[in-house]
Amino acid sequence: MRGGIIDSRKHEVILEYKELEKLHTGFIIEGERLIKRAVDDGLMLKNIIYNNKSVLEKDGYIDKAQCACYRAGEGIMSALSSSKPVPSEIAACVMPEYNLDLLLHGEYARLLITDCVNNPDNLGLIIRTADACGVDAVIVTGKGAAPYHKNCVRASRGAIGRLPVIHEPDGKYIIEQLKAAGVKIIGTSVTAEIMLGEFCGAAAPEKFAVIVGNETSGMSEEMCGLCDIMLKIEMAQGRQSSFNVAVAAGIILNRLI
Repeated sequence: MRGGIIDSRKHEVILEYKELEKLHTGFIIEGERLIKRAVDDGLMLKNIIYNNKSVLEKDGYIDKAQCACYRAGEGIMSALSSSKPVPSEIAACVMPEYNLDLLLHGEYARLLITDCVNNPDNLGLIIRTADACGVDAVIVTGKGAAPYHKNCVRASRGAIGRLPVIHEPDGKYIIEQLKAAGVKIIGTSVTAEIMLGEFCGAAAPEKFAVIVGNETSGMSEEMCGLCDIMLKIEMAQGRQSSFNVAVAAGIILNRLI
C-alpha cells in the first residue's frame, strides 16, 4: 500500500514517529531483514518509510505490507534514525497488548523473567534466545532496559512483536501472582548449590518461570528469596566466573524445554 513521498521533516508521519518513541505506544524497526520478517509475521505495522537504496519495493514487500508505505530521501531517514550507517528502511510497529492476566489464564507454561537487565542489546539477545528455545512469553522486570528500545528490538531479530513480552517493573508482584497460579519459580545464581544438570535429571515442572538477573550483580536478594529453587550452571573449573546473561538463559532454557 503506497502512501506517497515524504519530503519534509514536519510531515505528519515524521511527527508520529517522534510521538511513538516519547509515549512508548509502539516501537521502531530498522533494516531490510527485520521489516521483511515483520511483514511476513503479520505484525501490526503503522507504516514503512524507505529510500531509493531499499530493496523492499523490488522484492515485493511494499505491495505485500498491510500499511501505508512512503518514499523519503537520505535527509529524512537520518532525521528518523541515529543508527550509522543510516538504514534504508524504517517501520513503526504498534505495541502488542499483553498483560499478566493473559499469562495467568492462557496456555503459557514456559516463561522467562529478566531481573534488572541493563543493556538493551543483552535484553534483545535474551528475548531472541527465549524465542528460539520455545518460551511462551518473556516478562521484563525491575529497573533496566526497556524491551522496546531500538537496540533491544534489533538484537531480538524479530522476536519482539511475535513473542509475548510484558514490561512490569514490580518483579515481586509478578512472582507472587505466578506462584499463586501454580508456576514453579526457578532462579539462577553462581552461588547456588543445586547444579542445572542435577535438576534436569528429573522431569521438568509442568509450569515454570526461569529468572535471569543483572549482568553484573545477578538476581536481587528479594527475587532470590521468592524462588522455589536456585540453580547453578556447570562451568569449567579455573576459567570464567560466570556466563553472559543471554548465554546463561539459553543454556538453562535448552535443558528445561
